Amino acid sequence: MRYLIVAFMLPMLFIGCEKIIESMEGDEYSSKKIIGGSKNSDHLSVILSGNINGETHPCGCRHFPLGGLAQAYGLMEKLKKEKGIVYVDAGDTFFGSQSVSDFQKESKIFTAKQLVIGLNNLGLKYFVPGDQDFAAGSDVFFDIMKQAKFTLLAANFKAPKQKLDFKFKAWDKIEKGGRTVFFIGAVNPRILRSGSELFSDPFNALKSTFSEIKKNGYDPKNKSHTLVFITSGGASFEENVIRSFPEIDWSLGAHNQNFNKFPAKFKETKMIQMLSRNHYIGEIRIPFSDTPSNDFIKNEYIVHEVRDELAKEVSNNPFFEFLDKYKAEVKIIQTKEEENMSSAFASNAPIPTANSCLGCHQQQGEKWFSTDHSVAYSTLIRVNEEKKGECIECHTLDYGKAFKKTSEIALFDAKPNQDRLENYWKAFRTKFKDLPVVRELATEKVSEFGKSWKQFDDEQGVTHQYANVQCLNCHGQSPEHPFEMNKVTLSKNARKENIKTNCLNCHTPDQSPQWYKDGKALNDEVFNTHYKEIACPSIEK
Repeated sequence: MRYLIVAFMLPMLFIGCEKIIESMEGDEYSSKKIIGGSKNSDHLSVILSGNINGETHPCGCRHFPLGGLAQAYGLMEKLKKEKGIVYVDAGDTFFGSQSVSDFQKESKIFTAKQLVIGLNNLGLKYFVPGDQDFAAGSDVFFDIMKQAKFTLLAANFKAPKQKLDFKFKAWDKIEKGGRTVFFIGAVNPRILRSGSELFSDPFNALKSTFSEIKKNGYDPKNKSHTLVFITSGGASFEENVIRSFPEIDWSLGAHNQNFNKFPAKFKETKMIQMLSRNHYIGEIRIPFSDTPSNDFIKNEYIVHEVRDELAKEVSNNPFFEFLDKYKAEVKIIQTKEEENMSSAFASNAPIPTANSCLGCHQQQGEKWFSTDHSVAYSTLIRVNEEKKGECIECHTLDYGKAFKKTSEIALFDAKPNQDRLENYWKAFRTKFKDLPVVRELATEKVSEFGKSWKQFDDEQGVTHQYANVQCLNCHGQSPEHPFEMNKVTLSKNARKENIKTNCLNCHTPDQSPQWYKDGKALNDEVFNTHYKEIACPSIEK
């Protein structure tokens, strides 16, 4: 790991002329760290991320991939050349949920630690933890934070008696261009399932902290002073804080999965929350006090879309090598975790796959082969993510029921066989050496790929293949099918609604944002277009 960190830091040495790291002066609250900035810059930029949810890189299944450490690095490098930046994160960062299952715990913690290394090298300055950051418990949180070069910023943090190997402060300030920006953080302990004992009442703590910063020079009437509040507490918590402390100029938040293209205004305070997984990163431009645009109301807010091509705009992007190594290491951990899971085939008969349907439903099978669903698992293989549980769920048939381990994803003679499966995947990678980006294939090429895979399975003796999105991902089926005595026939609309529910389990606002209005409400017109594209020909005579 030491060599990995060194590998990251070497590229930084060559851009040292773009970094301005001013030394600490006076007491502990005079830390000044600004990265980048040209001589002509007339403002300071506060860069905001939030709800990263443990994601280190784009999953690869979106039509237009967004987010990722390598991509965020490209954006940061671009911004540093233009202005001085201070990067802050509003929490829900290390994990993707409030809890971590036992069988995935090791890989999730490993990912969180790698994410910290990545954030260090993105230049993160301040971090306010959220409920998801304590998903594996307080002790794990402290262990993860050992590698952090950034500061935990929380006015109500109650440091435990044991020595902590990371920096923490109630507040901090940065001075640049005649402007003084004060940063204060707070955690809402009411939303924490774990770790709430580490935080006191935020309002009492903030009251004390506001008194302290005023003693250290903060004057709410001074137009060259800007006060930035950062929290993971949620929108209603932010509003309550602003009611109590109306002098806050900017409130930067996470937790609610809200997304502000434009600042929301509550009283005289501007509120911002960023969308998850670094898909978007916010920028607040705070003008220097000696520029014409120093009026608070003219401060600018910009949303940056973290596009995939940003990663390639930086020559020798260090995150490419970092992520390749991370994927290889986490895959080994995930394989061990799988081996500790119980087999799904104690006594139940295997769940039918598309292979069972094609004999009777040839027309429907032809349509299925022409869709991306028929080769969906290849997307995970291509990016080395075929053991990542949250991805497998939407790229296979009935993960967790039909199979619980990727060692059981294909059955031979209706039962798992580890040796045959290992040989199967070796032969698969030989036959399909250069896996295509499925979304870039023409329909006939998708169909050709899907049928080749089916033929390969037949040659290998596969009786049940659970890779890819198949018939039963969308349709229900009676155990007696096709010989059920009292068959229930749904109306066309009822069948569509059932399938729609299944579609939206995977095509969420996060994975299929083009299906939604403002990232929330489903756009029925867009959904209907996609539904027609993948719908099977009618089975009714």
